[in-house]
Amino acid sequence: MPGRGRAGTANGAAGLSRRQLLQSAGVIAGGAMLAPVWTGCGSDDASSTSTAASGSLETTKLKAGIIMFADTIPFWVAEQQGLFRDAGFDSVEGVEMVGGTAIQPAIQSGQLQLGWASVPSVIAAKAQNFDFRFFAGGSALGPDSYANQSMLVVEDSPLRSIRDLPGHKVGVNTLGNIAELEVRWSLDAAGLDPDSVELVELNAIGPDQLPPLIQGRIDALQVNEPTVTAALRDGGVRAISDWSFMDPDVVFVAGWVSTGEWLDANPNAARAFAGAMEAAAQWIEGHERAANRLISEKTGVPEDLVNAMVSSEIHIPVTEADLQPLAEACHRYGLSEAEVPAADIVWQPPAA
Repeated sequence: MPGRGRAGTANGAAGLSRRQLLQSAGVIAGGAMLAPVWTGCGSDDASSTSTAASGSLETTKLKAGIIMFADTIPFWVAEQQGLFRDAGFDSVEGVEMVGGTAIQPAIQSGQLQLGWASVPSVIAAKAQNFDFRFFAGGSALGPDSYANQSMLVVEDSPLRSIRDLPGHKVGVNTLGNIAELEVRWSLDAAGLDPDSVELVELNAIGPDQLPPLIQGRIDALQVNEPTVTAALRDGGVRAISDWSFMDPDVVFVAGWVSTGEWLDANPNAARAFAGAMEAAAQWIEGHERAANRLISEKTGVPEDLVNAMVSSEIHIPVTEADLQPLAEACHRYGLSEAEVPAADIVWQPPAA
């Protein structure tokens, strides 16, 4: 597999209004959306704090919102290899959730301490005065992994490239997120009007996105791995676009977030979690096949498909410079109501 990281998507949820975020938090607080899937280092009350000397972890128990897809492989490796325990945690519990629309409200309400989110969803939340910040790296797309997110058309489509797209219907999983951003940005990069296509929200993920394309209800489909490779394998479709319009830049698309308040109050725990993610990334570099088997076990994607997928890159740490291009693009293409400086969505730890 190309790239330093594992195959996967950078899916997240569309941007929420402040009202929606608070309403979602209320639903989660009622217990309807939290479903622990496994526990690293044992489990107990996630609010338990350490009483050790200054410099130790402020809390040794965490709950983290995860999505069952390949980009979160460092989390599973950290659990399997005992890296959370090595970092000083007694318990790091992964809580399976459907995406950012569930994870971000759960963090805001205190049900979770941290979780996975896409850059556009964090920027949209910031524009609504919610303070989520990236702090422990995540996933990115570079020259070897741009095709991780691609635009597909049927084999006999007259569309041959992005330049043929204006005036046509393009399906995306949700509006206001990374798929919409890629479509509009790629049109703009080609010198075309970024609003010259009709975006169709499918409210579906993975292979469930393909029927509207095959049936002719949309003209093109913006989709992620593993669906890209699976669909190309099966035949009847081809790819006409991906993130290569950004060449040679690396695009940071999603990663681990918490609230600025929690991070400032728990800097040692935040650094320890980030350190476990970095140690996991280093382990993955030397154990690709084992990591792919773990992805297959956790996600249910066949191992041969995991091996064939175009991988995203594990990107640690995340910096202001990593986030600035997407912060600007989200505002430029209407995904955020206000221009959000990258410095406002990345956590700067205090000096050790």
